[in-house]
Amino acid sequence: MSDIIVTLRLPQGLLDEVRHASEEDHFMDVSELVRSITRKSWLAYSDPYLFEVKMLRQEISSSIREKSRKLAAGMIAEELKKIKKGIGDE
Repeated sequence: MSDIIVTLRLPQGLLDEVRHASEEDHFMDVSELVRSITRKSWLAYSDPYLFEVKMLRQEISSSIREKSRKLAAGMIAEELKKIKKGIGDE
């Protein structure tokens, strides 16, 4: 497999958005973000079923993480209420 250099010309507004997105997603630079987008698009076109499975897996994982965060926050709030009530009783 050989490496190929590709040059992109982007309007300034789009370039600013891509730079901002690369910083938010913790990419080293814009080229890494472009490679990531290209890989995702290539996977979607080359094997749409595998792409769909991966996207579903990511959605499920993020939902589970979010629910466990909410559950933990609720448990912490309950414990704090108990502590507050215990301090108020003394």
